[in-house]
Amino acid sequence: MKHLAAFGAAALLGLIASTPVMAQQTGETLLRTLLDTAESTYASNDFDLRQQAELRFSLDEDDTDSETVRLDRGQRYLVIGVCDEDCSDFDLTVWAPDGSTVGQDILEDDAPIVDFRTETSGAYTIVGSMPACSIEPCLAGVRIYHVR
Repeated sequence: MKHLAAFGAAALLGLIASTPVMAQQTGETLLRTLLDTAESTYASNDFDLRQQAELRFSLDEDDTDSETVRLDRGQRYLVIGVCDEDCSDFDLTVWAPDGSTVGQDILEDDAPIVDFRTETSGAYTIVGSMPACSIEPCLAGVRIYHVR
């Protein structure tokens, strides 16, 4: 089994940052490009991802917001986050239906990745936090994938 953590944010950030066209994009266009690039990168490394949901957060510095998504029991999921050109730190936490934390990425970076397996079916909460935003609000995008 491939380990998504080993193919983590550092490799993804390096690939994304090296794409020249991204320096000219902003806002929603930038988020879509970053998320598409992340998805393509995983796919080209033999990860079989099926998109389950896509979320947006508009957050001021130090703000937090959440969205819920229905996920199935016993499945592996990957949550990838990116943020716009004004953000330098975006974090993700995933809570199970019972409120327990099933995964989080709170590293000081702007591309969090959370890889987890569900124990129960139900409404999982995706929490986005914005520790660093130079021009408020910052826009962040999140995709949730079922890993097959």
